Amino acid sequence: VPERIGALAGEIVSVREGSVFRLSAPSAGATELLLDIGALLLRWKAPGPSASLRVRTPNAVAAVRGTEFAVETEGGGGPTTVGVFDEGRVAASNAAGEVVLGPGTETTCAAGAAPEAPRPLRVMLKYRANMRALRGRLAALQRELRRLPAEKQRELRRGRKDQGR
Repeated sequence: VPERIGALAGEIVSVREGSVFRLSAPSAGATELLLDIGALLLRWKAPGPSASLRVRTPNAVAAVRGTEFAVETEGGGGPTTVGVFDEGRVAASNAAGEVVLGPGTETTCAAGAAPEAPRPLRVMLKYRANMRALRGRLAALQRELRRLPAEKQRELRRGRKDQGR
């Protein structure tokens, strides 16, 4: 899955080639992605007050609070790096601790150690330009959607809801 852009709800999911991830069974508005190896770029805004999204890797959990961010892991016990791009917040945690990241920051989580203190984007900077390009594509898709007749827009939204069941 190279990438998916959801123009109706404004979400973006981009998966780096060679990544291995699974979607766990959602429960009560909570969605969890299990990233074994590779990288995910996401833009996610909670569709409701009880909705949540987490990305779990072997060494960390990134709990999203509506933002644009990336998670990268080497898998097999290697470190996990979490970065927030231009907006929002992400809590990066593991059994040894938690840090909250704001715009333009990242952290690395290694096995058995607390997440590093937030620092300016360095490792995850390589993904920021990709996210900005995806954001531009999303805006273009949303403009096209608005040009469709109202009935067609409703039909597309109904189809999206049916896919989530």
